[in-house]
Amino acid sequence: MNKTIRILIVCTFTLLSFNSNAKNILTTYYNSLDGTNYNIFLSSTGNGEFTLWINAMSNDNASGAGGIVVEEDNYYKFINALNLAKLKYLERIKEIEENRIQKPRKSFRIYNTADAYFTYFTRKLVYTHKDAELNYQFVVQEIEGKPIYLLIVNTGELTAINNTGIHSNGCSLVFSSATEIDKFIDQISIEKIDSFIVKNDTIGHIKKSRSIDGSWHPKSQSGFLSKMEIGIKAAYNTSLSMNNTNNQIPNTYSLKTATESSNIYNLGAFARINFNKFYLQPEILFSVGQRNYALTLFDNHMQTIDFNKTATINTLDIPLLFGYKIWNSKTTNFRVFAGPKLRLNAGSSVEHTIFQTYGTTNAKDLKTAITPTQWGLETGLGLDFSAFTLDVRYNLIEDMHHTQLNSHTIDNLSANALVVSLGWKIFRPKK
Repeated sequence: MNKTIRILIVCTFTLLSFNSNAKNILTTYYNSLDGTNYNIFLSSTGNGEFTLWINAMSNDNASGAGGIVVEEDNYYKFINALNLAKLKYLERIKEIEENRIQKPRKSFRIYNTADAYFTYFTRKLVYTHKDAELNYQFVVQEIEGKPIYLLIVNTGELTAINNTGIHSNGCSLVFSSATEIDKFIDQISIEKIDSFIVKNDTIGHIKKSRSIDGSWHPKSQSGFLSKMEIGIKAAYNTSLSMNNTNNQIPNTYSLKTATESSNIYNLGAFARINFNKFYLQPEILFSVGQRNYALTLFDNHMQTIDFNKTATINTLDIPLLFGYKIWNSKTTNFRVFAGPKLRLNAGSSVEHTIFQTYGTTNAKDLKTAITPTQWGLETGLGLDFSAFTLDVRYNLIEDMHHTQLNSHTIDNLSANALVVSLGWKIFRPKK
């Protein structure tokens, strides 16, 4: 690599010291295809979080240099993808040697993304491409009459994020044996990264705040746990409006007006299963509080009946939300979601008060009927920042607390509510 461009890459991506995100050479690795040693740089923040800058072989003549950026939150995904590619690489070699295949070239289906960078000789600027989908390819080359089996990790075509008119054919990591893959992985092992960070911690901040046994970077969960978040949350419900106030029961009663006010609190837990930008979120929430109603109806002689009732709320709510992250970054996301909700009665009670009428009905004719289960709908917006999650929801569900008069339900209502909740993720997988 041209010395001037190498210095340019280092200067462009770095600042003053390890404790302020500077880049130092961690190690070098050998590319047997072009016979070149490539540098791997490492930068670290003040709390020890690291980023690897892996220089790689350029895929075209216009690009002077390039490489792959592996941040700590993507480190284990990158390593796991390399290990999986190695297994497929060895399987492919075995198939060729057993003469079971006709076309030796093959792309392995391994989904893994990383940032990438590239330069131009003429411009002498470094450009960055976000979230390049890495392509893992098996290639056979014949050198001096002998087949060489290559694993090529290719970034594909790159486009500068700050200038979409600037492109590069990208760059590639090239390995000619499983031993080379293992050596590369060992050179960037988490133990060697941790040791290097501590060794270059000139200020001493990391030594004071972290253990020095190379263990402070927890390995990310794999499989199902890597998609799971678990947390606790609290919420407050406030009424927006009542509807279904024109209930007409032939030859009996009609509901004229209904007003409602409530103070209801939720406390519970949630789990979120992430599928890239989509997610599924089941919750279980215990609700307590009070809901007050004031109702006016007409009897069959058009005499008004006025009464109040107070419901003491004890319910168990189980929403199942389907969401989409409109904007998603390392620490923050903005979401929309909707889904059904099951409400279970858990000991609610109702008391009737302030009964007044000029007709023949009296307060003893009022009976309470509490529905044991009810289905509803929730939809809303959410914001996550680090371990905290904030939701604002619109809640539509039929009222569970009904009043019966002479065997007729007279207040079959639906309550629209605004729900504001704050949650804390007690379990978040290391990305």
